[in-house]
Amino acid sequence: QTVCAKAIPMDDAGPSIELCKLQNVLDLGMVGFAEDVEDIAGGSDKELQIENKLSIIIAQWDGPEGFAFGFSNFKKYGPVILEGKSMGEIMEANEESLMALGSMAGNRYSAPFRDSVQEWISNLSTISDLLEQWI
Repeated sequence: QTVCAKAIPMDDAGPSIELCKLQNVLDLGMVGFAEDVEDIAGGSDKELQIENKLSIIIAQWDGPEGFAFGFSNFKKYGPVILEGKSMGEIMEANEESLMALGSMAGNRYSAPFRDSVQEWISNLSTISDLLEQWI
């Protein structure tokens, strides 16, 4: 790959461990591009943080360990009443997730995930609206 008009030795997994030693970087003359490299590395780190937070939110709502509504029995009809305890937890988690997603949506480093962030904001907003109608 080329960074700052310099070729970095790469293999299938990224920078080659064998060919990307400090001396190789010094030989490439990358010291003059230290700020550019720091900006790229910093941006990558922030993108990774956003990606990880987004994955946690998606797993919380869409994964096998995600939220489930609790139901209580009503007379002879069986479990037809939503439990207040689980509703409160779900509504609180929904608000927290929406705030986190809103923060991500306004972050310039979330560009690679913008569609997914917008999709989950829409999904959780719909859930919030439904929960408010139910209670």
